[in-house]
Amino acid sequence: ELENKYNEIMFVGRGGIAWVFSAVRKTDSVRVAVKIPISFDEVTGKCFLNEIAAWETLRHPNIVEVTAVNILPIPYVEMEFVPSSLEAIEKPLPVWKAVHLITGIVDGLQYAHEHGFIHRDIKPHNILLTEDLVPKITDWGMSKVLAADVKKSSIAGFSLSYAAPEQVSPAEFGRTDERTDIYQLGVVFYELVTGSLPFGGESIVEVGNAILRDPPLLPSAYNPDAAAVEKIVLKCLEKNPKDRYSSAAELMAALKGYLDEDDD
Repeated sequence: ELENKYNEIMFVGRGGIAWVFSAVRKTDSVRVAVKIPISFDEVTGKCFLNEIAAWETLRHPNIVEVTAVNILPIPYVEMEFVPSSLEAIEKPLPVWKAVHLITGIVDGLQYAHEHGFIHRDIKPHNILLTEDLVPKITDWGMSKVLAADVKKSSIAGFSLSYAAPEQVSPAEFGRTDERTDIYQLGVVFYELVTGSLPFGGESIVEVGNAILRDPPLLPSAYNPDAAAVEKIVLKCLEKNPKDRYSSAAELMAALKGYLDEDDD
């Protein structure tokens, strides 16, 4: 099916729910990325179409652009090809570079939140990077496509290392909302400036308990330069959503405050 539309089809990798290929469109010779669900049936195909059709409405420089959606004979989504990701870059980064990347991601999240979208699975794997180091958020809604079939897909809709307390224990911390994305971005920010995750453990239970109960080691303990953004990172990582930044706009204002201080 794909060979009818694309040349130079190359397998890029496998995510939790999809195979990813890079390919060159025959119509205009543009390289794109193509994702195909690993497991699909009629119900999944409809879910896939609905989720991606929603993502297709998002148009922002810091969000991966969906260029085509197909359901028959196989469901797949075509999107802009972005060559790298935050997962692939060496960490820790210089603080100024981390702030540059986080600012771009926050810009994309602010746009998405204003349009009624919450990602809920912000992690380095889902932040792609252009050759000019422009971050682009991918996989909007993809993690939910096979959520009803957890045994086959081994996906619960988020990654534990980057999970917010309300994802680990909704009974205690409430429902997910925009502040969930802010928390997860805080984990990414922490990792970018320290080279480490804020919460670890030998087992899933230990990691979950650390997320719910333990204070993170101060970023400056890993990297003295991280002291400049420590307050911002730690506010993102507050256990109680009420104690975090209330919105992406508020977080953006804090980041701009850091940048203004840096200019001085």
